[in-house]
Amino acid sequence: MLSKDLKNYLESRPIKAKPIGGIGRLGKWIGRQPVLASSVTGLVLVTIIASILIYISVVETLVNSAVRLQGRGFFQEAERKYKDALSLALTWPFMKTVRVKALAGLGAMYSRTESSKELLEKALKYYNESISIDPNNYVTLNDLAHTYESRGNYAEAIKCYQRMLDVSKPPQSVLAIWNYAGLLRRLGRTEEALEFLGKHYKEVRTDPLVKGEVGSVLDSLIKSSAYKLRPITTYDQIRQILAQYGFDAEYIEDFIKSYRGTHPWFDEPDFATLHSST
Repeated sequence: MLSKDLKNYLESRPIKAKPIGGIGRLGKWIGRQPVLASSVTGLVLVTIIASILIYISVVETLVNSAVRLQGRGFFQEAERKYKDALSLALTWPFMKTVRVKALAGLGAMYSRTESSKELLEKALKYYNESISIDPNNYVTLNDLAHTYESRGNYAEAIKCYQRMLDVSKPPQSVLAIWNYAGLLRRLGRTEEALEFLGKHYKEVRTDPLVKGEVGSVLDSLIKSSAYKLRPITTYDQIRQILAQYGFDAEYIEDFIKSYRGTHPWFDEPDFATLHSST
């Protein structure tokens, strides 16, 4: 082959031999200098890793600075730093946490007022973008639900609370149960709220927030019952209602004990009259 190529070259004819490429030369160099090649490769890897860590640190510093500014009420400066961080944060997996935090921070900043439709819409945009990256983020789901409530979109708020229940376990699920039941109560869906609490109270049976919400739901039910033919005026009636909605006897008696302290007028003969007059 070499002799034929040499003859063709002398006769100005095409040859088959090709010069070695860059990869080939690199391979031969590595074969001649294995120790040096290993050192150079290690140095390159260290440089790349260090550059990535510095890059992440810069973006995280911007986000943390924005959080501090936001906490001190410097919203314009915080907004600028959040957006600077997002412009630098590539959509690579290792930047997921930073992006979620920056987007949720912007959402929290814009949702601080319930009087501006435009700001609330911006908050929803950023919260939803954050959730699209981390669908199971409990805190962001809760903030998103509250923002939907502020916009009057109660169906979406309920979906968020349901999602919180799906992704959480006790005691974290307390917030979802409390907010879900509270929203149903505020919407006038009292019996639905009590049914929901009856299904989930065992997960957080000793939590004061949930127990307080059971009391608030009962208050709403009692208030509406005062204008009906059979008003709720005794603790025995409350026991029957709670049992009907799935609460066990131990929880009911513990609840009654605490409820009696704030509702001493129960079991009084004139309670129904007093209650209906208020």
